[in-house]
Amino acid sequence: MIVYKFGGASVSSDVGVKRVYEIVSKCDDKLIIVVSAMGKTTNKLEEVLEKITEKDFDSALSMCQDVLQFHTDIMNKLNLQTIFVDHIYNNMIEFIKDDKYREKEYEYRYDAFVSFGEILSSTILSIYLTSQNYVNKMLDMRDIIITDSSFKEANVDMNATTQRIHRAMKLGFNVYVTQGFIAGDIDGNTTTLGREGSDYSAAIIANALYTNSLTIWKDVDGVYNADPKEFCDAECIAQLPYAYAVELAFSGAQIIHPKTIKPLENKNIPLYVKSFSSDSSEGTIINSENITITSPFLIIKKNQILMTVKPKDLSFVSEYFISDITRMFDDFKQCINMVQISAVSMSLSTNSSRHFDEFVAKLSEKYVVRYNDGLEILTIKNFNDELLAREKKGRSIYLEQRTRTTVKLLRRGN
Repeated sequence: MIVYKFGGASVSSDVGVKRVYEIVSKCDDKLIIVVSAMGKTTNKLEEVLEKITEKDFDSALSMCQDVLQFHTDIMNKLNLQTIFVDHIYNNMIEFIKDDKYREKEYEYRYDAFVSFGEILSSTILSIYLTSQNYVNKMLDMRDIIITDSSFKEANVDMNATTQRIHRAMKLGFNVYVTQGFIAGDIDGNTTTLGREGSDYSAAIIANALYTNSLTIWKDVDGVYNADPKEFCDAECIAQLPYAYAVELAFSGAQIIHPKTIKPLENKNIPLYVKSFSSDSSEGTIINSENITITSPFLIIKKNQILMTVKPKDLSFVSEYFISDITRMFDDFKQCINMVQISAVSMSLSTNSSRHFDEFVAKLSEKYVVRYNDGLEILTIKNFNDELLAREKKGRSIYLEQRTRTTVKLLRRGN
């Protein structure tokens, strides 16, 4: 058995859905297909949720209609009956109108509502494959991947999840279609695994079933040493060790979700990153082979904010001060991407977030807080002086950190 994962860009049109069928129909193995929400549906549903939060229900309903129209247009082009997604749309409308959801915390509402994107895409794909006489069974990952109740960033219970995945496999189909990103807690509430978490979902399934491989189909030829959209000299890398891929993902490489590698490494399951549009591209393999990588890698993590925090009484930075600051970051789910400590202050780079203003207000109750936004972190692995000079030229550098092989620059974005 193997796992294929298709991202939202791959299934953003009727042509993309047909291409998925073309790819999976060539597979002779038992197959699990994991699919993300179509196109920019997740972004659109986030916007709808904002309107609900603002109590602008007319706009929310109108935008929800736009989401339905986008999906029904694709179904019409595929000659599929749209009645199959009407009940999903009705559930979305019920969510907007039902007071019980408005009383819940934002993170709970986010997971419950944004998950509709994956339900729509997997339903449409499963129906289309069936229309092509490609027998398959759709599974709802909200009932199978079991997590805690940390909404928006849920933690997976692998034992419970493995049991449910094996139970689902007893249905006896050779092909299953399911969703990435979404899951459920033990009480039946919908949870999600973090933004862009569909890769992680696929890795969880691969781990639970000890599959032969996981293939992620992307709109690029494989893993590049830099984003081709940002760097004209980027090149595709044929092979990477697990540990190297983890470091790249943690630094902000968009090609793989940071949590994807560990479940695969635990079972020594190879990960292939291949081109969705090109059969001739060999892509990238990520596995346990310990090869030496000499090519420089350049990874940009955008939407960064540099925070400088100082004690109000001008005292020295102590162990208590450091632990208290990091605890508050954790309380507000603000990640720390870079940190630098001086005698009287602590500088930290974090992501922009919905709760950032509230977070700053809380910090400011005890500490002096200053920040700069609109920044980015550039991580260069296997750097050289010429490359470093090129990337610093004409830029305002706020923090610079380096080891023997890696340098990080917190700089003003373009």
